[in-house]
Amino acid sequence: MGGGRTQFDLELPEGESLATEAKQDDIITAISNGTTTYTVRIAEAGGYTYIGKAVAGSAQSSAVWQVSRIDEASGMILLFADGNTNRDNVWNNYATLTYS
Repeated sequence: MGGGRTQFDLELPEGESLATEAKQDDIITAISNGTTTYTVRIAEAGGYTYIGKAVAGSAQSSAVWQVSRIDEASGMILLFADGNTNRDNVWNNYATLTYS
């Protein structure tokens, strides 16, 4: 396997199973703060992992996203688009935003 990941066997207790991909997507989508449900997008590009968070149902082309970037090469540093946690970015632009 590439990308520095290793494969391993996992034994689960009888009757237990890993969450399906669909269930994992449901969990990510259902991240909630009070009564507001958020959608979370994750993308990998150019050696970075990008994370976007917006109110569920938001268009990826709308300026309503909080976007952050994880820089693993520099020691797992989390940086935010525009240097703040505001939800005023377009998710589709994650790779070209300025992070600090």
